[in-house]
Amino acid sequence: MINMCGIGGYYQTGSTENAPKWAQPALRKMWDTLQSRGTDASGVAYESPTGIRHYKTDKPAYELSGLTMNLAFGMNRSPRWVMLHTRAATHGKPELNRNNHPLMGSKMALCHNGVVYNKSNVLGKYNTSAKRDVDTEAILVALKNGGIDAVARHVEGSMSISWAKGKTMYLWTNGMSPLVIGELFNGDFMYSSTDEHLMSTGLRFKQVFDAKHGHLYKFTPEGMSVHKTHLRKIQRPTYSWRDLSQKRHTPKATRQTSLVCQPEQEEECVSYLDDIDVEWEAVYGDWRAWSKKSKELRQ
Repeated sequence: MINMCGIGGYYQTGSTENAPKWAQPALRKMWDTLQSRGTDASGVAYESPTGIRHYKTDKPAYELSGLTMNLAFGMNRSPRWVMLHTRAATHGKPELNRNNHPLMGSKMALCHNGVVYNKSNVLGKYNTSAKRDVDTEAILVALKNGGIDAVARHVEGSMSISWAKGKTMYLWTNGMSPLVIGELFNGDFMYSSTDEHLMSTGLRFKQVFDAKHGHLYKFTPEGMSVHKTHLRKIQRPTYSWRDLSQKRHTPKATRQTSLVCQPEQEEECVSYLDDIDVEWEAVYGDWRAWSKKSKELRQ
């Protein structure tokens, strides 16, 4: 499987004057287990009395989790929300911290699991120049200019995202990257890429469910509300190849075949095509890849 990032976090409803004793250690455990989905970089954002605070580095989460959780839960105050990220880099070097998550902009923090295929088109639509190499910038730009419906209508790829402004946090997925939400018995919420990461906290949940694609989950001090959003038809990349063995036996006869697979299956497609000795080409939006020995070019 192609590497994917990990996202996770926590939202506290009601009062934040007294931090639940379990919140800080539970988030540390979750963040540590999220490393199974990426160790190229890690980052955290959380609500504070002075606004959004964030930390990120090109190091695994275990090198950051202790310090940042102590900062987030300092002075016996619980942040209203905490968002975690572990990165498996696809676009943008993790050594350049601007490419790591959370991405910040317009008093908003954003974390993303997935791959965006049409960043240049999205930035062009909003007449915006790229400030980062990472593909997630397309989501940030669309959110800033048109909200989640702009993301749903114009951004192509696999997306599970969390973002927050002020005391409000949001979750959304287009169904091509996993996202799980858990409600605790005290009315607070946690989320992660998979239920495995939720269970790693050791907490008991009132309910755990997969986020529905095309639904916006909004978290406020009063609780969670759910709203339907636009959901565009998901296109999948088509891999086409010409069988060289056929050509060797009958030079005028070539066989054109198509293999359709989801982006997260890309690695298996590449491996299969290399094994059967073919020339192949794949095109999806403004993303192009062609290979004979699993070499990829991305635009």
